[in-house]
Amino acid sequence: MLGDRLEQMEANPQIERERRGGSERRQTLLRGRVLMISNRMVNGFRMALLMCVLGLWGCGEDPQQLFETAQFEEQQGNRTHATQIYEQIIEMSPDSVLAQKAKERIAQLKEKNVQ
Repeated sequence: MLGDRLEQMEANPQIERERRGGSERRQTLLRGRVLMISNRMVNGFRMALLMCVLGLWGCGEDPQQLFETAQFEEQQGNRTHATQIYEQIIEMSPDSVLAQKAKERIAQLKEKNVQ
């Protein structure tokens, strides 16, 4: 049987071209899938790296930036997080003007929570 098939392929070059063409198409599709998966992995890695950089970027924030962030959190309705940030400001620079403002904001937020 195998010998018959080989004879047919030798006798008919069209069959051989189709066989090779199918194999080449499969290889091309496979390469495309591998590249697609590789691109997804690279993009995922880039996103993870970006998140790490942005996360570390915020570590050295000064009290003014934190105060602005806390105000933004208040505007978004995230009172708990805003309070945590205000408390962080107080810990960082307890004698500053911003610490005093942060204490006032915490008191106002607690007052709003009671009402």
